[in-house]
Amino acid sequence: MSKKKLDTVSILNELTGKSRFFESPIQDNEMNITKKKFESPPPDDNHATTTPCNHDTVIPRYHDTVAIEVVRRALKVFGKEAATHRFTLEEKQAIAEIIFAFRQKNIRTSENEITRIAINYLMLDYKKNEENSILHQALFALNS
Repeated sequence: MSKKKLDTVSILNELTGKSRFFESPIQDNEMNITKKKFESPPPDDNHATTTPCNHDTVIPRYHDTVAIEVVRRALKVFGKEAATHRFTLEEKQAIAEIIFAFRQKNIRTSENEITRIAINYLMLDYKKNEENSILHQALFALNS
């Protein structure tokens, strides 16, 4: 049995990029490409962004840890008063979806608990913000 000899010249050609299948990437100077430097347009004073001096930074309400704590404490008290709420089909489905989503995360909740959270949050927001509260704005829009 004879040993097969490797053609080292062709292997070196393949490895050094002289193969048709493994061509080296074309250099920029070979393609005569001229790169243009990106220049930003000169700033236009008429369209410059300025921060209004009469606007204050607004902190989103849902980041209010004090409100969350107040609502949490209110929910710890057992509600003994019965109440009937009339929801639309879409509202009932939305609440059911919320309950389902929390159950997927192993957090038990109920329609009653979600309703109490909403009521307590609306009352707290109204006490803090009065005419700027969600409750006031919604009722004003509903009655105008």
